[in-house]
Amino acid sequence: MKRLKRSGWAMAAFLIAVGCSPQGITIGPYPVSMPVEGGSIDPATFILVPGGLEFDYTTREDFCALPTEQELADQMPDIAGIDMSGILKFKSINLSGLVLTATTGDFDFLREMTVSIVPKPVDGEEQEPIVIGYAYSPDGFGESVSLVPPDDVDLLDIIKANDGNPAPGCPKLEITITGTKPTERVDWEGQVEADIYATLGG
Repeated sequence: MKRLKRSGWAMAAFLIAVGCSPQGITIGPYPVSMPVEGGSIDPATFILVPGGLEFDYTTREDFCALPTEQELADQMPDIAGIDMSGILKFKSINLSGLVLTATTGDFDFLREMTVSIVPKPVDGEEQEPIVIGYAYSPDGFGESVSLVPPDDVDLLDIIKANDGNPAPGCPKLEITITGTKPTERVDWEGQVEADIYATLGG
């Protein structure tokens, strides 16, 4: 996790240190930013699509970068010598947005984008995609796309379900786009923005 607002955690640590932290009290929200493994959009993929023709395209790739709940807890900062990972328990991690940034090329050819997480199969049955971000721009997106969850999405629920799923492999990241054929290769990287709520005292 990055860009964690330490002031909030420092206050929590202070309350614990002076004995003013009744168990079960909820603290937050605290904004966090987590990287998403990037990818590429290659014009050669759309070799059969005439230039200028608007079309829809969906791709799925393994999303092995989804952290476990323990990995998130291990990244919580130590404040004033207090190990916060052993004191705070995640209550929810509410997604607030997803930003995709082009490191090569741009997203001018896109008009609409939906990003979803497809959980691993449960007892061999494929699961429905969970939409985590949507964006629309009739004139294209330029160098970045800011996607907003269409509904309330608790990333903690997704992480817990993945932690408890014994199926092999990784969940999938599904990206559906509407636009025209890109004229150049686009390399991109992503950033998930979320608000953490935690229970103080375990």
